[in-house]
Amino acid sequence: MHRYRGMSDAITNIMHRYRGMSDAITNIMHRYRRMSDVITNIMHRYRGMSDAITNIMHRYRGMSDAITNIMHRYRGMSDAITNIMHRYRGMSDAITNIMQRYRGMSDAITNIMHRYRRMSDAIANNYNAPVPWYV
Repeated sequence: MHRYRGMSDAITNIMHRYRGMSDAITNIMHRYRRMSDVITNIMHRYRGMSDAITNIMHRYRGMSDAITNIMHRYRGMSDAITNIMHRYRGMSDAITNIMQRYRGMSDAITNIMHRYRRMSDAIANNYNAPVPWYV
């Protein structure tokens, strides 16, 4: 008993020292539960969005100006997406950073999708249009 008292004290210290950390994790779970649902909805709704962006990059070179404007306007957002894609395996830290820094990011993505859908449709219609006889 006397020999293992130090070990039990050490375990008690660990419990007291890291109680704040477990509380912080609990707070993240409770606070950002809605955010994870939002991200899940985005993943389900816009599953083809990354493919669409790839297609825009390859097919619609006229979109580059629009993409440049997006990059300048939402530079923080593109950095956040890059960090998520490359750096963060644990999404909870990334979600926390996004919530604190870019609360309107999902709205911005939605606005981009709605704003440039017409333009991509117009470009697609131009590509599908029949070739005039005088060309």
